[in-house]
Amino acid sequence: MEQEMLEKLKAEYNDISKMLSNNFEEIVELEKNPIIIRYNYLKSIQNSAERCDYYNSDDYKKKYFLDLCIKKYGISWQTNNIYVFMFECTQKRLEDLLHQTLSLSKDSKDNMVAYYVDIENPAKYKIMSNENQKEFESTHRVVYGKEHILDCYDRYYNVRREFFTSCVEDGQDNAVQKVLSKYIKNN
Repeated sequence: MEQEMLEKLKAEYNDISKMLSNNFEEIVELEKNPIIIRYNYLKSIQNSAERCDYYNSDDYKKKYFLDLCIKKYGISWQTNNIYVFMFECTQKRLEDLLHQTLSLSKDSKDNMVAYYVDIENPAKYKIMSNENQKEFESTHRVVYGKEHILDCYDRYYNVRREFFTSCVEDGQDNAVQKVLSKYIKNN
C-alpha cells in the first residue's frame, strides 16, 4: 500500500471513530446552522420538483407545492366559514361513512342529510337534516364544486386548492370573493 493511501485511510478511520465516540454530535450542531437548514430545505424542494418532472406540467408542480405548503403550516380553526357542499345521502349511509352515530333523527335513519366541509379545514364539517338544509345555506356561505367532477372529495380539494392559490396570489379577501362568485349553486 502506498504511504499516501495509508495516511488517507488512517485519517478517514480516525474521523469516523471520533464521530462514533461523540455520538454524531457534530451532525446535531451542523443541523442547527441556518445555512444547513436552508440547504436541506432547498434540496427537498429540488428532489420533489424532480419527481414532479415526470408529469411535465407546471400546473401540476404548482398544485403539488401548494399542497406541501398547506401541510407544512397545517390547518386553522379560525376560517372564513365557507362551506363546500359535498353530498346528500341517508343518515344511515352517512353514519356508515363516518363510522359514528349522528344525533339528527332517531325516528328514521332513512331521512336525507346534507354534508358540508369548511373550505379551509377539512376537519370542520356540518351535517344538516333536510329540514335544516335551506336555513343553513341561507345563513352560511356555501359553495358547490364543479359538477363534472363526480367524486365529492376531488371536487372539494379542487375548490380548496383554488381558494388557497388565490389567497397566496391575490390575497385572502379576493380569494373569498372569487370562490363565492365562481361556485354558486346552479338551481
